[in-house]
Amino acid sequence: MVSAFAFSRRTITTILIITKILGRGTADGGQKNETCPSDEEKIARFDGWIKSHNLPVNKLQVRSIPGYRMGTVAQQPIRQGELYISVPEALLIGPERYQSGTPFDRLLGLVQQNSTADLSRILDSKSLLIIFILLEKHMIPDSLWRPYFDLLPQNLTMPMFFTHQQLLALQGSEVADAGREERRRARATYQGVREHVFRARRDLFPRRRFTQAEWLWASGLYDSRVIQLNRHTGRGNVPTFIPLIDMVNCRESHDQTFITFNPETRTAEMRADADFAVGE
Repeated sequence: MVSAFAFSRRTITTILIITKILGRGTADGGQKNETCPSDEEKIARFDGWIKSHNLPVNKLQVRSIPGYRMGTVAQQPIRQGELYISVPEALLIGPERYQSGTPFDRLLGLVQQNSTADLSRILDSKSLLIIFILLEKHMIPDSLWRPYFDLLPQNLTMPMFFTHQQLLALQGSEVADAGREERRRARATYQGVREHVFRARRDLFPRRRFTQAEWLWASGLYDSRVIQLNRHTGRGNVPTFIPLIDMVNCRESHDQTFITFNPETRTAEMRADADFAVGE
């Protein structure tokens, strides 16, 4: 499966370099279909991807929902407190993707050789995850998470993405101030990463892929989807993207219905906060 944009010869060369560093193969010889898939096609691909990984427990499916683009519904009746979704650690995107000794860490080592800054001082966990996601999205045609990335919303509605006119309409409110501040911080972070990471190895981070707009998009996803999950590594809660679970629209309580990590099965689990009938 390949992404929906055409690759230039230079970009293909870059992809080959990155996939070799990350230990991946490329897609089947290049671009197959440059048309943008519909939401229904994206859902079908994501559903096939989820099924291919044989989740220990999965009583959900993704559907198009009028007014909400898409969301999850119950495939079978679910009782309050029941375990209804369990996502294997192999599908999670968290610190294990950039920790010492990983392919991504080795790639950053190449960047460090050309950078004038100490990357360990300027790249926090959020920046590292954003870089990882943008690399996987733009530079790895057969990324493990391709169906997940394709399903993510491209237009976010958080305050940091409000237009100037929308912010003016909210002038004086905490929402407007928060939106401006979030955008200011995200832009400042991008400027630092662009200067010390992207510009240090433009062959690995092409300018037209690693833009400020893409950085803000990934930053927005992080702020709205990342779950602080205790992975039982001794580091407490760590920021983690959990495909499918991050699409569930329900309350997270402080009893047995919150998201947890099962160290025995190595899965992220979620229990129901209420009873749900099929289709709810």
